[in-house]
Amino acid sequence: MLAHYVEYRRTITRYRLAQILAIDHDGTILQDALAVIRLPAAKMTPLWGLSPLTLPPVLRTIRSWEAQKFRDPLMQSDQGNIARLYRFFSRLITFIEDYLAKALDPFPARAYLTLPDLASVVPQMLFKGREVDIKPVAFGAMSKPERFRLLKAFVRYELLCKVYHPKIWKFLKRDRYANIIERSNQNLTLKDCEALCCVHEYFKGFYGALYAHCRDSWLPDRQSRSNLSTVADDQTVELEHQNLPSSKDYGLLYPDNVYFNAREARSPQRHTHVLQIR
Repeated sequence: MLAHYVEYRRTITRYRLAQILAIDHDGTILQDALAVIRLPAAKMTPLWGLSPLTLPPVLRTIRSWEAQKFRDPLMQSDQGNIARLYRFFSRLITFIEDYLAKALDPFPARAYLTLPDLASVVPQMLFKGREVDIKPVAFGAMSKPERFRLLKAFVRYELLCKVYHPKIWKFLKRDRYANIIERSNQNLTLKDCEALCCVHEYFKGFYGALYAHCRDSWLPDRQSRSNLSTVADDQTVELEHQNLPSSKDYGLLYPDNVYFNAREARSPQRHTHVLQIR
C-alpha cells in the first residue's frame, strides 16, 4: 500500500487538490491561497523586517493578487505549488473541522479546552494527549456552500495575518500597496466580515487552549441528567454535589465558563487577568 502511494503520490495529491478547489466557483480562494504561500513566513523574515532583496517579491505578489493573475497550478502541472497548496489546504481543513466540532458541541466551553490531533487522519480532539468525547465534523460531509464559505474565510484570514504582520506591514503601509489592501477590505460583505471575526475568535481560543494545556488545568466532565435536580420553588437547577468527585483529586480546577486568553497570559498582570469570561 505504501509503495503504491509513493509511486502515485503526485497523482493522488493533484486529484485531492482538485476536489478541494471544485467548490471555488469564482477562483477567489485559489488566488488568496497562492498569495499566502508566496508571501514569506514570519519566522523566515529577519527581526528588522524585509530586506531590499526580499521586498520586491512581496510587492509582486501583492500586485498579482490584486489583478487576480496567479496561474492555476493544476492547469500548469506545477507540482511544487500543487504540493504546497495541498499541505496548506489540508491544515486549514483540520482547523475548520475543529472549529465546527467545538461550535456544535453541547458543552462548548469544555470543547474549547481541547486541541485537534494534527497527526491523525481521522478528526479527533485531545486534551493533554488523551482523546476527548467530542463528535467530529467531517469537512467533506458539509454542503458545497458551507465548505466554500468556511474555506474562503479561513484562507482570507491567513492572508490578512501575513499582510498585516509587523515585519511586512511596516513596509507596505508606506506605499500604494496599503491602498490595495484597504480596497480589498472595503469590498468585503457584512457576512465576510462576520466570518473573519469568527475565525479570529476561534484562533484566539485555540492559542488560549495551548496555554491551558501547559498549565495545571482540568477538563470538566459532561453534565448528565442524573446529576441535575429541579427545584420547584425557585425553578433553579442544582448539582448533586455528593455524587461529584472531590476537587482536591484534580489539583487546580478549570471552570467551565471561562477560557485562557493567550495575550493576557503573557502580560505582566497575568496572575489576575489570565481568565476571561466567554
